[in-house]
Amino acid sequence: MNENIDHKYSTKSLKCWHVLLGILILIIATWAVYYMQAKANFQQACEKIRAEGYPITYAELNDWYKLPPGEENAAEKILDAMSYYNEWDREKRKPLPVIGDKELSLDESYEPNTLQLAEEFLSENQQMLDLLHKAAKIKHCRYPIDLEMGFYCVLDHLAPLKEAVKSLYIEACVYIEKNQPDKAIATIKIMQAIAHSLSNEPSLISQLVRIGCNDLTISAAERLISRSQLSDIQLERIADMIKNMQNSLSISAGFVGERCFMMSALKNDVLRVYTDREIWLYVKCVAMKITGLAYNDLIINAELLKDALNACDLSPDKQLKSVEAIDKKIDSLDMTHLVSKIIMPAISGVLERNVKHKVHLRVAQTAIAAQRWRLKNGKLPENLNQLVPDYLDEPPIDPFDG
Repeated sequence: MNENIDHKYSTKSLKCWHVLLGILILIIATWAVYYMQAKANFQQACEKIRAEGYPITYAELNDWYKLPPGEENAAEKILDAMSYYNEWDREKRKPLPVIGDKELSLDESYEPNTLQLAEEFLSENQQMLDLLHKAAKIKHCRYPIDLEMGFYCVLDHLAPLKEAVKSLYIEACVYIEKNQPDKAIATIKIMQAIAHSLSNEPSLISQLVRIGCNDLTISAAERLISRSQLSDIQLERIADMIKNMQNSLSISAGFVGERCFMMSALKNDVLRVYTDREIWLYVKCVAMKITGLAYNDLIINAELLKDALNACDLSPDKQLKSVEAIDKKIDSLDMTHLVSKIIMPAISGVLERNVKHKVHLRVAQTAIAAQRWRLKNGKLPENLNQLVPDYLDEPPIDPFDG
């Protein structure tokens, strides 16, 4: 009788193990199917991006950022120029604007001591400035960065480039103080050309540096207009420069690079870069990677980056609407899209920064148009519609309030 009872318990126990084993096999099979399908969808999304002519891997991105065949590279001359930069220590440059702590309004003149110090700074950096003027005449530029390093790519040319543009700003201001507007205009155009050298660099950091350099260029132009009595021809030269800046303002290259970095995130463990400060976030990302959820997350991330890429060349008001649409998509994502929720708010912030820069350009362009109208008519226009079509293509509208 005991043998029969033991046999029943053994049979029942065996059936339980069969059920548990069956459930485990089902879970593994379900996971395997989901994982393989997610990976296949991810690979399909990658091929779709390639079909549109954009890179996916770091090596492809490195090849994508290239000079047109047979063209001279401005980067070589710019880097050579920056090697001659004589950086002053903090105390010595403190009394100067931009490179120091001195703050001046647009129409405020340099004090004699400030002007003398600025001239001394320029004298010690004259070789760099002369070479920058020559480099600015070269149309194409490709800095020698190794994008195959991905997120660890070194962009050590950016900081010196910012200092070079600041030095040119000081040069322009000295010309303004000496009432040499033509020379000031020439230097301001050099500032714009040096900033433009970053236009094709596939890094959002590089594009933000370019926007910062452009803002400084516009600030120099605004100071010139505020401090000098310019002719219509001189104003037109500045207006043409600003129009060229507007036409080449797209930061799309930065989003191309960002999307490439993210599509390589799983293969190169880029997720650690975004989550290394919070271990629990990294643990969640690893879990998403193991389950296959990360593949779906990166597909969504690629779609959002495509929205950002498409928004780059839109007018400021339409670009703002794109930012709002992207933000709504981000807000609607659940926590299985962890990477997108971490990264994309910063991406939409870059777009909004670009809109503000476009508005800065538009304001400067409008001010120049109004000044040209005043030179011709002896008074300011009653409304901005009067500036169209002689000085503006269309009446300017603030994209933030309509």
